[in-house]
Amino acid sequence: MRIRKIAMNVVLVLIGSALALMGHGEAGAATLRTTPINSFNLTQGAARCIVTNGSTSRGTATVKLFSKSGELLDSEAETLNPHASADPTAAFSFPGDSPTYCECTVPSATSWRCSFVYMDTLNGAPSVITVIDGR
Repeated sequence: MRIRKIAMNVVLVLIGSALALMGHGEAGAATLRTTPINSFNLTQGAARCIVTNGSTSRGTATVKLFSKSGELLDSEAETLNPHASADPTAAFSFPGDSPTYCECTVPSATSWRCSFVYMDTLNGAPSVITVIDGR
């Protein structure tokens, strides 16, 4: 009888833990930030933020692009279908605007991505593209 009660309590604890984990999975919003790019020597090119929805449901993200001084350069909300990407922020150039990092508020950190993309342009065409992913 005692073993049966212990086994029943263990089962109830496991069920409760599983339900708690399911309730905290995709439901809560998360903020992803990219590592700042070291833009000290950048004299040309442009940068922008890209957000990707890797989930199976439609969702909305708020995407922000910041300068090296922490000034907000652009902020846009974007609704994305599953497995889609968008670049809602405007492109800002070097060295004038000094875009440095992105911040994305997304429905889930496990299935969404936020990236800072720098394009070094030579005669108007991208010659180097650098992508920094947020965490």
